[in-house]
Amino acid sequence: MKTHEVKGYISELPFKGLLKVLISPGEKTKYEAHETSEEILCILFGMGKVMIDDIENKISPGMLIALPEGSIY
Repeated sequence: MKTHEVKGYISELPFKGLLKVLISPGEKTKYEAHETSEEILCILFGMGKVMIDDIENKISPGMLIALPEGSIY
């Protein structure tokens, strides 16, 4: 199975991949939406908040967050 990596993005199969994102304390990310794919966030460490479709959610280690197609987060 061929694997390729670009700036922390690893993909082994078409339309599937793994992205490692590190967010420093106090840092914010821009809003994103994937119209044709779903995404799962796995929180490994740290605590914070994520906005999903204009609803604020607290996040902490061990949480999995499922984002259906079209979600804005």
